[in-house]
Amino acid sequence: MKPEKEFWKGTYYFLVLHLLKERGRLHGYAIRKELEPFGKPSESTVYDTLKKLEKEGYIKGTWITDGKRIKKYYEITEKGLGLLDTLSKQLSSLCSLINQVSSNSS
Repeated sequence: MKPEKEFWKGTYYFLVLHLLKERGRLHGYAIRKELEPFGKPSESTVYDTLKKLEKEGYIKGTWITDGKRIKKYYEITEKGLGLLDTLSKQLSSLCSLINQVSSNSS
């Protein structure tokens, strides 16, 4: 197990939900490109994340034809908005904790 990989795996749930909330409906490749600055996720990591979020009802996938190809577009659901709110609060708490630990160790 690589701890840094596990850290990013959990972070991608937050990032995908946040992206879909802020940008609206996106297809998998567009999501992957948006996530590249945050650790360059592999294709399998992105699609596994999308599958898990969809299976749990946090996002909804719809197949759409753009004239040439059929792509699956994802959008956040009400349940996903609730999870995003929870994860945002947890992230804020984590950042506060890290700041406290950092200031106490200096």
